[in-house]
Amino acid sequence: MKQTRDADGPFRVAPSIRQANSTMPPARYKNQIFIVFFDGHCPLCFNLVRFLNDRDGYDRLRFASLQSEWSKAFFAENGPPPALDAVLLWDGQQWTKELEAVARIFSVLPGIWKGLALLRRLPKGLRAKCYRFIANRRYQWFGEYKSCRLPSAADHHKFLDLRPANPNQS
Repeated sequence: MKQTRDADGPFRVAPSIRQANSTMPPARYKNQIFIVFFDGHCPLCFNLVRFLNDRDGYDRLRFASLQSEWSKAFFAENGPPPALDAVLLWDGQQWTKELEAVARIFSVLPGIWKGLALLRRLPKGLRAKCYRFIANRRYQWFGEYKSCRLPSAADHHKFLDLRPANPNQS
């Protein structure tokens, strides 16, 4: 481990190494919560949410089904989302949707999963076509849930649908 000497003399770990070995999120995401809105009736979407939840080492992601009362109240207070048939990401200031949202979500995850954020480098038109190709066939390929699946008790804090319908109540 690389060490540097302070002006006063004691050694300290270099900041870049400290950040790389830390369990803390990168500074740009510190204390930032991201809300992932998804189609709760879609097995593909729900399995994506399970995958993301299992790898959210910084506990930055929260999830809400697009069909939930919580989401409807959120949209009423914060304005309509850019789409109701896509994965959406709300970072507290702006929306991202479809493959752009998925890539941005992966950029928040720790470790090797950040590499999937490179999906953003695909041309915008190609990203949109790929996303729509899968989205238009997801029910045909994966079926449809009649109701939203519930997360495990340990993950209830991450699923906003399980909170009161008023998004400002926690």
